[in-house]
Amino acid sequence: MNFEECLLAAIDETFNSIGEGCKQTIYYYLEKKYMLPKKEIPCRIEDFSESIEQIFGFGEKILKIRIMNNFYQKIELPFPYLFNKE
Repeated sequence: MNFEECLLAAIDETFNSIGEGCKQTIYYYLEKKYMLPKKEIPCRIEDFSESIEQIFGFGEKILKIRIMNNFYQKIELPFPYLFNKE
């Protein structure tokens, strides 16, 4: 997988965790309100970040952390921001 595919897969996985219907609604809203189709997210990551912040408010931080964690798993690197679970 290349960078774009890994990032989109990580975003999909994160949005799936809150439900398939929610995932579809988020992508629809990103495309219609923010003119940000799913396929353009990797090239417009700042726009994606700002859109998610506007949609979710404070909750966006949790989503972004989950996206980053899923992305690191896709590229098979340890996510450096997880707290020690011991």
